[in-house]
Amino acid sequence: MYFVLGVIGILHHEMWLDEAHHYLLARDSHSLSELMYNARYEGHPLIWNILLLVLTIFTRDPFYMQVLHVIIATTTVFLLLRYAPFQYYIGVMIVFGYFFFYEYNIISRNYAISMLMLVITCILISRPVKNYILIAISLVFLANTHLFSFIASVGILSVLVWDLSDKRAFESNKKALYWSIIILMIGLIVLLSQVFVPEDHFLKHYDVDPYFSFKRIGKAFSIVMKGLYHVPNIFTDHLWNTNVLVSSSKIGSTVPVFLVLFIPLIFFIENPHALFFFYFS
Repeated sequence: MYFVLGVIGILHHEMWLDEAHHYLLARDSHSLSELMYNARYEGHPLIWNILLLVLTIFTRDPFYMQVLHVIIATTTVFLLLRYAPFQYYIGVMIVFGYFFFYEYNIISRNYAISMLMLVITCILISRPVKNYILIAISLVFLANTHLFSFIASVGILSVLVWDLSDKRAFESNKKALYWSIIILMIGLIVLLSQVFVPEDHFLKHYDVDPYFSFKRIGKAFSIVMKGLYHVPNIFTDHLWNTNVLVSSSKIGSTVPVFLVLFIPLIFFIENPHALFFFYFS
């Protein structure tokens, strides 16, 4: 049902500029090195662009990019419904909610691969007997889909390192852990080779306020509010990516955010791993 509705969605979706932009980067590049050069201003890892580079070998029709994206999203939904420890109706509400059905499905961007790798990583780390080499590979792919996903991968890795601080756990997985470290280091090198933008990138001159200015702190914490409480601004014609509180006052939204940050402490007070992952990330 999710796949069929997704196909209906892309048939009625007018492609956004950023969707077309990534497709054109791939279409107009004739090799991986040329793609990396053309995408030098992106500032994000290039897994999605590489998939599109392969796709454009066979077709020039961007519709097939959308089909590929729906297939990726549907795979994520299958894995989530199959493995997530939610009651079934909660899983259905999640996958047919705004983010999973629209933003990570109808809009063809790299977020869908991030969600797929995040779900796969969660499946791997929740197994009683962990395959650390597979987890390392999964974390590398997760980190190389998007910079936000890199933050999540570091958070997950930190929890795994905490688990392995137990000497017995480390000794019983020593060989696999050494290989995992090598894989993670290679993944980090690949990531760093893609994300540094040229000096004439507009972001280098876009926000010149001091790092610890009230404006920057306010903007940073308003993102936390938007992430945890996605209440769109219904008083505007274009409510995508808006938050009613942040829209009214970016500075004012910092105050309730400090209160919001204590909520995980209430829910996960007996789950130190979850607390550590949330606050460390």
